[in-house]
Amino acid sequence: MGVAFELAPAETGTPEPETWAAPLSERLGPPDQMTRSEIPSYADPANSVPFWARWESPEISVGLSIFGGLRKVEGGQSAGILSLGWSTRLAAQPYMEEWRMHVARLSAMAERPSQLRTFVLDWPQNTYWLTGDASPEALAAREAQISLYQPALLDTPANIAAKLNPQSFALWNSNEHGIWCASTLRDSVMFEIGRPVQATWVELLPAKGAGYAMLQLGKHGFWYVQARHGSRAIRDAAEMLAAFPGVTVKQEGGYDC
Repeated sequence: MGVAFELAPAETGTPEPETWAAPLSERLGPPDQMTRSEIPSYADPANSVPFWARWESPEISVGLSIFGGLRKVEGGQSAGILSLGWSTRLAAQPYMEEWRMHVARLSAMAERPSQLRTFVLDWPQNTYWLTGDASPEALAAREAQISLYQPALLDTPANIAAKLNPQSFALWNSNEHGIWCASTLRDSVMFEIGRPVQATWVELLPAKGAGYAMLQLGKHGFWYVQARHGSRAIRDAAEMLAAFPGVTVKQEGGYDC
């Protein structure tokens, strides 16, 4: 999603920002953001960044940081850094259609679940890459993030979401289609019945923190729910998962330090 280049100095003196900023401005226009500052008298100039600028567009961003002095880096000396980044939505485009097909497939398989059990938690659950209102803009950004970084995480089918709220989740299956799922109001993960899956049930007792209970599924626990320590809902869900073919429940404990 991004790359940074160390800038070879044009000369041995103090780096002059306009050496690099001027040609960039000629091509990209004036920077959208720019800061200039004095180098503190007590600081090593090479560790200071008295000039910083950024050019933004819907597709890419260009950043320029110029040091107050030449900085030793691998390969020689650097006068600053030129960074390039590009849009998550643009990067996600090759993958979004396939992700949408998986979402539509799950929605179709969820029309007649064979079994569905809901669990009520102590507080609202996080939604992957969505905070605040679910505006069209926010949902489009969420879709890009998921399809690029967590494509196994799917939108919860509407008829399953209708049975949930921000403080609940469901475990359900479709024997007809050979799948089982875990769903919060917006986020779902799907597994083939019998496929090896590890679930992690965490119980942290109060210490410096208040403690909590958590249930995680999938590689690196990308789908999870949390509640107060000792949560009966988390315990009951873990016990239900342990009875699923192929599912292993790993218990972890300790103190919330």
